[in-house]
Amino acid sequence: MKDKIAVECKTQKEYDALMIVLEERGYFWCGKTKTTENDFWEYYEKETCVNLENDKLISFSSKEFYEKKKYTIISLVDFIIRKNKKYCEYCGHEIRSDEE
Repeated sequence: MKDKIAVECKTQKEYDALMIVLEERGYFWCGKTKTTENDFWEYYEKETCVNLENDKLISFSSKEFYEKKKYTIISLVDFIIRKNKKYCEYCGHEIRSDEE
């Protein structure tokens, strides 16, 4: 990843969906646990953001924290789906559809 990116999770449902996607892509929490094994959304709730590191590790904090650190904050939809693109422009991972 070139830029410092944090994915915003405004709801528990968005957070859960992001954790599933990240686990499928081989990401782990900084403590090396699977992304779906811990639920950190309750700490910041609608202000929760998840940071993706180059080494396939993730961490979380508040949106305010990442804004102060000059991260680009993106929505879950922007992270997962980009219209007419085969690869996510933020992380470079292949986007697969059920039609393939």
